[in-house]
Amino acid sequence: MCERQSHGSVGARTREVRDVTIPMRDQASSLRNLIQRRSADTPTAAEERARIVAFTSGKGGVGKSNLALNVAVAMAQDGARVCLLDANPGSSNIDLLCGLNCYWNFGHVLTGAKSLGEVILKGPAGINVLPGASGLLEVGASSDLAEQVAALESAYDVLIIDAGTGLTESARRFASVADVTFLVTTPEPTAIADAYATLK
Repeated sequence: MCERQSHGSVGARTREVRDVTIPMRDQASSLRNLIQRRSADTPTAAEERARIVAFTSGKGGVGKSNLALNVAVAMAQDGARVCLLDANPGSSNIDLLCGLNCYWNFGHVLTGAKSLGEVILKGPAGINVLPGASGLLEVGASSDLAEQVAALESAYDVLIIDAGTGLTESARRFASVADVTFLVTTPEPTAIADAYATLK
């Protein structure tokens, strides 16, 4: 709404008011509708299982893994039993960020070479770290994935997943089982564009 004021003699003011129609539709409206529909479909009943929190991004180098690790540490310091799963197929480095050395990883669990107990490491603040593998994109297609995630759900209060970039099939699969998914980006134009592509 626009307003124009004209001044005449003292105490005499005339106002002309006119309505301006502002188009409300923008390119993100369909995304808002999708989010609202998904929110309406989210079950509210509490279940006896870990809450799954996934972190993804449109591209690498935006601080996603560091954010996932720091959230895991903060929740552990608050008393939660936390497992941090590195499911980044491109650059699995949660173990390095935690100062850990590992040989076995989640990929070996999915292929049946190792059990979860043999692979999980103790990380900062008492979190349990499940190291990832560079080939997790291919391994993630295993039908055993859902079974392994279910086993983690029953053992922890919170399962945090560093799911890699959202443009990969592996990241989409992990994000689809999460209760909450955070899309991490930066103000850099390509990061924003890739994040928007991930949302779509």
